[in-house]
Amino acid sequence: MNLFKRELKKNFVSFLIWSITLSLLVILTMSMFTSVAKSSASLDQFMKQFPPSMLKAFNLGTLSITSIFGYYSSKVGLLVILSVGIYAMILGCNMFAKEFNEKTMEFLQSKPITRTSIITSKICCYTIYVFLLNVILFVVTYFSFESVKTSSYSVKTLFLIHVGYFIAEITFANIGILISLIVKNQKSSVSLSLWFVLGMYFIYILAGLSDKADFLKYFTPFKYVDATDIVTNGYIKTEYVIILICVNVIAVVSSYVIYNHKDIE
Repeated sequence: MNLFKRELKKNFVSFLIWSITLSLLVILTMSMFTSVAKSSASLDQFMKQFPPSMLKAFNLGTLSITSIFGYYSSKVGLLVILSVGIYAMILGCNMFAKEFNEKTMEFLQSKPITRTSIITSKICCYTIYVFLLNVILFVVTYFSFESVKTSSYSVKTLFLIHVGYFIAEITFANIGILISLIVKNQKSSVSLSLWFVLGMYFIYILAGLSDKADFLKYFTPFKYVDATDIVTNGYIKTEYVIILICVNVIAVVSSYVIYNHKDIE
C-alpha cells in the first residue's frame, strides 16, 4: 500500500497538468462548434470538394462536421484519444524506466515486498490515473456539448465513445510498461512509446485513405474505438473489444513474467 501511495504521489503533478491542459483544449475546441453549425450549408458544400477517402480518414465520410458528433469525432475526439494515448503510454513506460534511470530499482527490490506487489502497484497507479483523466474529460465534454448543442444528442453514445477511448488508452499504458521492462533506458523507452502511439495513429489514417489499405485497421487500437463507427452503430463492436482485451492480457502477463523472472540490475 505504501508503494502504491508513492506511485500515486510521484505521478500526481503530471496527471494534474495533463488534466487541466486537455480540459481547456476540449472546452476551447468545442466552443467553436457554434460558428461551425451556423455555417452548415457552406461548410457541407466545401467538404464535397475533398476526395471521399480523405474525408473518411478524418472521420468526415459518414458524419457531417456541422453535426455535434461529426464535429466532435473529427476535431475533439481525435485530439483526446491521441493526447491521452500518448500520456498513458509515457506513464506506463516511466513506471520502470524511471527506476532504472534514477538507480532506485535495487533499493525498491530490497524492500520486504514481492516483485508481484511492486508491478501490481505500478499497474494500479496508471490504471487509476488514465481512468480519472477519462472521467474528467467525459464530464468536461458533456458540459461542453450542453453549452453548444443545437439539437438533442445521445449522452449514451458520448459515454460509449469515452469507454472505447479508455480501453484503447489503457492498452497503450500496458504496452508502455512492457516496453519499460525491455528497454531500460528512460529516454529511449519514452521516445519509443511516443513514436509507437504516433505510428498507430498514422496506420489509422492510412487505413482510411484507401480500400487497399483497409486491412491495416486491425493493427491499430484507434480504429477499434473509432468515434464515427460508435455513433453510426450505437455501440462498440464486440470483436474489437475482445481483441483489445486480449492485447491487454498479453501485455500485462508478459510484464509480470519478465519482471518476476529476469535479473534486473
